[in-house]
Amino acid sequence: MARCCESTTVPAIVKPPDTRKAVGIGGAVIGHGADHIIINDLMKAAAATSAAELIRAQDFIEGTLLSRFDNPAEGRVVMVAQRLHEMDPPGYHIEKGTYRHLNLPAIAETHERIPIGRGQFPERRPGDLLFPERLDRETL
Repeated sequence: MARCCESTTVPAIVKPPDTRKAVGIGGAVIGHGADHIIINDLMKAAAATSAAELIRAQDFIEGTLLSRFDNPAEGRVVMVAQRLHEMDPPGYHIEKGTYRHLNLPAIAETHERIPIGRGQFPERRPGDLLFPERLDRETL
């Protein structure tokens, strides 16, 4: 399997009740445990063309961030990112098959029921805007 950068927005390790630590690739997380890890736009677009940067990002996630779970069986990762390369961090994890992929285009392309947990499924129909208060149709 192929492997998958520099941080534009840093991943955050979230520790209830209200503790958070933000780090960039290569940042120290020693001594910090987590129940939830949020990875937000880990790579700059220019870095996605570099195999070395793709591997660096993947090594940081797999070797550093994911080792921080207090209870690995219960730990959760949320990755928010635009796709930059087929083997960028989201692509790598989708290919591994260990993550659920939720793709929310700014303009819905099909009818979809979005599983958001606790039995809730908001619906989107073709043409619906994801966040019309922020990005209207004209802007998109």
